[in-house]
Amino acid sequence: MKITIYTATWCGKCQMLKDFYASLQRQHPQHEWLVIDVDEADDADAPSTVPVVSVKRTKYDSPTTFVGFSEINCGLELMLDL
Repeated sequence: MKITIYTATWCGKCQMLKDFYASLQRQHPQHEWLVIDVDEADDADAPSTVPVVSVKRTKYDSPTTFVGFSEINCGLELMLDL
C-alpha cells in the first residue's frame, strides 16, 4: 500500500498530525510512506488544501483520499487495518 501525506509547515492541523503519522509508520513499516510539503511540491496533483492523505492499495486501484483532521484520524487507521 502507498500512503501519500500532503502537508504544509504553515498548517496547524498538519503539525498536530505529525506524531499520529509517525506512530502509524512505526506500526506499519511494510507500506510505502511519502510525505509531500505542498509549498515545495512540483507535483501538479498536489492538493490546494491540507491536510490530505491519499491511500492507494495496489497500483491498479484508484486512491482513497482523506481530507481534514477528523477524516484522516479515523479513515487512515481503518484502511491500514484492512
